[in-house]
Amino acid sequence: MTSSHTLTKWALCDIITAMDIKLPYKYKQLGNDFGFWDKVYCFNNKVQPKDFKNHLAENFLNKPRLSYIDDFVIDTNDNKEIDYFFKKMKERAEIENSGRFKDKEKTYQYWQRIYTSSLKSQYYYAEKELKELVEKYPPALRALLFDEFVTRVYDSEPHGTTSTRRIKNKSIGPGLILNDTTINFIMKNVQDYPSFKKLYFAAIEAYKKRVIVDFKLVTMPDKRGKLLMFPGADTDYGRMKESSDAFAAISMGTTWCTKTLAPEYLNQGNCFIFVGNDGTPQILNLMRGTNIVETCGTQPNQQITAEFKPVAEEIKRSNILINKSGWRTITGDYSRV
Repeated sequence: MTSSHTLTKWALCDIITAMDIKLPYKYKQLGNDFGFWDKVYCFNNKVQPKDFKNHLAENFLNKPRLSYIDDFVIDTNDNKEIDYFFKKMKERAEIENSGRFKDKEKTYQYWQRIYTSSLKSQYYYAEKELKELVEKYPPALRALLFDEFVTRVYDSEPHGTTSTRRIKNKSIGPGLILNDTTINFIMKNVQDYPSFKKLYFAAIEAYKKRVIVDFKLVTMPDKRGKLLMFPGADTDYGRMKESSDAFAAISMGTTWCTKTLAPEYLNQGNCFIFVGNDGTPQILNLMRGTNIVETCGTQPNQQITAEFKPVAEEIKRSNILINKSGWRTITGDYSRV
């Protein structure tokens, strides 16, 4: 599939990525030394072709690690995203009578630390991946993806997908999930999607299919779907990065905060998601140490769909999670079951 659209000013989510893209003449006429992503990089960063290599080195390849880490320290003052998050959390607490919102100030401080920690981890993972672990991909593409991670939020909720500008120290939404699978998909399928947003979320859907195979537990016999385990606490860096990516990806399409907070929850223990036979997430089990501390569904106020309530009860009753993890206790919030 091709497009006759013209490339517009840069935010990757708005770039028309068909290979017949109509770049301005001076970029279109560049020689074979300039690949597609090199041209996109030059155009969108307003870089003259002769300055391309120096600009790429200065702004990405040789830029000190963690240069933007402070952008992900969340400030709760006059923060509409945090305020909305707490509004929804308070509504759930009132419905469940769980008392999880007793002290507003302490609650804000707690979640400020949690979001900051998780976003910093995601930033660290993304930068390390793009600078050190996937060098087989064009540097210009990796630089564009890194800039997109730092400056944009990519989210998927029940009503659809969104790409919005990341507001420094304010935005708490997820960034790009970047690994060999998603980047390879972007490289191979760039001609087939009319915008980067559509291309990226197609890459996520392809990645989720692999996750369901790789993280499936065979101990869950229910025919309504599959139980996935995401290894957490005490997992080495490589496995934790893989687990965090997978956990966040499967959470896409829901209202669960695990899309952003996957690293933090995994630091507390293994996490589990039951997906239906169509791959749609249905039940989330969050662990802390030896306990299940929360169970969430996908209905309003994160209640569990009636069809899957028996599955949640079966998980609780059968001790599947305990046996798999070697834990002896299973307690926590099952108010949504």
